[in-house]
Amino acid sequence: LKSKRMMTKWQQRCKRHMLKNSYELYDALLEQTLLPKDHLLEWVNVGSFEAFIKVILLTQSDEQRVSQAWQALEGLGVNALDEMCDISYEALFDAILPSGFAKKKTQLLKRMAEAIITEYGDFTCFKQSVSRDWLLEIKGVSETLADKIRLLVCEEDVMIVDRATMKILHEQGYIFDSYEEAQAWLEEGILSHFEKIQAKEDERVSSFTIFSRLHYMISEYSQRK
Repeated sequence: LKSKRMMTKWQQRCKRHMLKNSYELYDALLEQTLLPKDHLLEWVNVGSFEAFIKVILLTQSDEQRVSQAWQALEGLGVNALDEMCDISYEALFDAILPSGFAKKKTQLLKRMAEAIITEYGDFTCFKQSVSRDWLLEIKGVSETLADKIRLLVCEEDVMIVDRATMKILHEQGYIFDSYEEAQAWLEEGILSHFEKIQAKEDERVSSFTIFSRLHYMISEYSQRK
């Protein structure tokens, strides 16, 4: 009943288009979240090889199915880029099958692992040096996936824009001509009100953490709507 009341209040705010910027969006969604606000960061194991795998597998999937696939990969001893390259296509396909779209994801994981080793040598160097443009050159990597990797794997200060994000912005009457335009609007609203956000926290937080939370809360709201 409490959740229903909260959702009704949220929907009423949406109808009145009261959210003027992404800070107000963040603040409103903070009241709606059922799981801990840093759940996403903890679940993906941010900055790790595990995060790299989960971010890719999470496309058109969910946490439960991705976790099942990741456990299967761990069982096969796939915990690094070279092991991803060495595992057979068939074994990789079978392991990630629970996440859905296994053929497409198997091809992408293989393609990315080989490209990263060729260009950067190892995972640490990749995290420190990779650019958005380089990621987008890899077949199968969308703007959304590139920024998910930058945020959750490379720990860059960047806001993810996906279908759920665009939908919630459209509900508020915001129409953007491009991905970059929507991303800039989201980032500016957070960064220009960052002192207000920090004042409400028990401890100091980074913009990286806030962008991660906002992305997670938008996803949660979209799934529960």
